Amino acid sequence: MTNMGILDAAQMVLGDLRPQDAFMCGSIKYKPHFQLAISSYDGELTLSVNLLGSADDRDCILSFLAEIDAELSCWESSQRALPRTEMHPLRPSANKRCPSTSQGFCKGKPTRKSTCLK
Repeated sequence: MTNMGILDAAQMVLGDLRPQDAFMCGSIKYKPHFQLAISSYDGELTLSVNLLGSADDRDCILSFLAEIDAELSCWESSQRALPRTEMHPLRPSANKRCPSTSQGFCKGKPTRKSTCLK
């Protein structure tokens, strides 16, 4: 995984034009390796993967990204239920009311573990 960081909207202005969306992605990887790149712009988080592979590999990566999206949605909804003083943004497993995302659980149900790209 690589964190490309927060893209500064003020530095992306070209004259009177300001991009509506922006993201950065990592380098192209070859099977069986892949890299998840994370960037944010204007309050939006973007996850991207560049993989040179087959249509099946693409489906596998889309499934992987869907699992991450589900875990992040679970974590986000649990944070809304916590008082501000109890939120721990860097360690979701430290939040007493949120199942551990590191164990692949959301709302108490195990998520499917990916077995592709081996």
